Parts: sequence; C-alpha cells; structure tokens
Amino acid sequence: MPDQEEYVIEIYTSPKGVVVDTAVNGKLEYLQAKMFLNMLTERTYKPEYMPRPIPERSQDWYELTMDQLSAYMQFLKRLKGKAPEPE
Repeated sequence: MPDQEEYVIEIYTSPKGVVVDTAVNGKLEYLQAKMFLNMLTERTYKPEYMPRPIPERSQDWYELTMDQLSAYMQFLKRLKGKAPEPE
C-alpha cells in the first residue's frame, strides 16, 4: 500500500510577504521536496542532527525569493508528473 499521507511545507516569499502552503503526498515526495528546497536555500544540517524527523514541523517552512518560488513550483509540477522535464 503506497504512502499517501499528506505533508505540508510552508513557504514565505520575500519581499512580498506571501505565505503559501504546499502539500506533497507520501514520504518520498516529502523528502524530495525537502531536498530540493534545502539545495535551493542552501540549508544544511550538521551530521549529528541526522537523520531528520518526518515530518519536521519546526523546519517545514522556507523563505524564498519570487524566483526561488517559481523554481519550486516548477519542481512540484514535475514531481507530480504535470510538467515535462526541462531540456
């Protein structure tokens, strides 16, 4: 039975101050989204703080620029199979 639990990641945008809740389904999508956002924002964790809990409510938010938000939205579309891979 596939994991279909919904996980919500909160996105704050600057400079506009918009808050967006993005939902992903299952641990795999959650981990992929977190990995993408961590790379996008250059968020890192020390080895002694690994592995991270799932979900990680205290860390399930990101502050993104409008360009980063656009990149993340494109990533989510690809993740959910609704957009073609970039060439």
